[in-house]
Amino acid sequence: MVRFHELTSEEKANIIKEDKRYGRIVCRCEYITEGEIVDAIHRKVGARTVDGIKRRVRPGMGLCQGGFCGPQVVEIIARELKMDITEVEKDKKGSYLLTGMTKHSLYKMHYIVHVHVEKRIQNFWKRFGLIKRGGNNNAKL
Repeated sequence: MVRFHELTSEEKANIIKEDKRYGRIVCRCEYITEGEIVDAIHRKVGARTVDGIKRRVRPGMGLCQGGFCGPQVVEIIARELKMDITEVEKDKKGSYLLTGMTKHSLYKMHYIVHVHVEKRIQNFWKRFGLIKRGGNNNAKL
């Protein structure tokens, strides 16, 4: 297991060349990289929960107590285990951290709705000949 903060500058540079994830600091308090978290997930008896990662690698053990790195740890677990972010557990079975929409999912939903509404408005204007079909011009009132 790699402890990034214990490596020399030369060793850090070499490991980052091999795997760019070691160049991304997730926990600034404990100086933990994404590579260390991914490694803890994919070990023989890998971590499957936020607290499992916390016990093995220590993100969330610093001054902020996971206030900054916690959401990133959840995203990394979901990505690496190919699960929905709402399925990531804190510790025990059923100890879900997210039960609804996140800021990111709300943003995505807003964008999709915006694009859909924009298309409907353009189709409305095209129907009345105020926008040329296939044209890229904007209708002005």
